Amino acid sequence: MSTPWHQMGAAEVAAALRTDPTAGLTEAECRRRLEEYGPNQLEGAPRVPWWRILFAQFQDFMVVVLLMATAISYGMGETADAITIVVIVVLNAVL
Repeated sequence: MSTPWHQMGAAEVAAALRTDPTAGLTEAECRRRLEEYGPNQLEGAPRVPWWRILFAQFQDFMVVVLLMATAISYGMGETADAITIVVIVVLNAVL
């Protein structure tokens, strides 16, 4: 078929699909097409585990910089700053 579907009239599309626009497909034709083409379903994408999504948040360059700043702050005795940065990084990863 060379004509795109959207440029065809309803009668032309019905004829190309070998169906009746008012009655639809017969039960036998439905079964035959289901066997030939399978169900009209999209394949689902594999789910990514939650821990992998969480880990990916910590691979961002800016997050690594913030974690290094946390270590430096803690090493300099600025515990409050270190805790604040860690809380922000964790909240960013969780949300």
